[in-house]
Amino acid sequence: MSVMPVRTDPVTGLKIFNTRAAKANDKITGKGYAIVNDEALKALPEAPAGAVFNAQEQARYREFKESRAGAAEYVALEGTFSKYLEDVHSVAPVPREALTDECEILVVGAGFAGLMLWYKLSQAGFKDVRFCEKGGDVGGTWYWNRYPGIACDVEAYSYLPLLEETGYIPTMKFASGFEIMEHCQNIAEKFHFYDHCLFHTTVEETRWDAATGRWIVGTDRGDRMKAKFLIIANGILTTPKLAKVEGMETFKGKAFHTSRWDYNVDLKDKR
Repeated sequence: MSVMPVRTDPVTGLKIFNTRAAKANDKITGKGYAIVNDEALKALPEAPAGAVFNAQEQARYREFKESRAGAAEYVALEGTFSKYLEDVHSVAPVPREALTDECEILVVGAGFAGLMLWYKLSQAGFKDVRFCEKGGDVGGTWYWNRYPGIACDVEAYSYLPLLEETGYIPTMKFASGFEIMEHCQNIAEKFHFYDHCLFHTTVEETRWDAATGRWIVGTDRGDRMKAKFLIIANGILTTPKLAKVEGMETFKGKAFHTSRWDYNVDLKDKR
């Protein structure tokens, strides 16, 4: 028996959501990722000789970086290039009705910021909290970035939140992105975050209505919701930047952005 994507709790009267998207294909194992037990990621490698730049080298690098930081180096992700924005990590969005109701707190984003907000708010007794996330699952940057070998350069014991609360021990000193994503999913499951989140939902408009003292929030799913409080918790690593490469628009082969890594594409013998 399937669960409705939007239903109402008979006790609290609050809406409960079931919009988490399934993984795109069976090549992605586990809850959506495979933990890579790579020995090379368990400790920092030794710094090679000459790894520290002197003042002159730092200045030269700074000049090089600034010269390439302009918008002219990138292409707009529209038209022919809009395909690089497509979510290849999950199946199509769960069909649901457009919402026009009101909630107390509406949060944009379901990465670590959103997950921690929910944990803190729920611990403080808040229940009428709603999240909008443009991806198909939690994780934020770790949902979008799944390229081979991805890992975090901050020690897992410092980077991963709620380790004691979830009883989780990281498998590596520097955790892989796959392990981090699965930890996000574990947090969401343990603290019932999924009941409060609208996935594959991009907030397109936020407007303060002084007459009613409410935020008006519009989304790409046709929602027109009201909220007493609005919190922006989205990160900066969810929208890809595509470098301008000559011939991209006429390239006939398979192409994808690293933040939308397509594991259906066989890269064997490719160059």
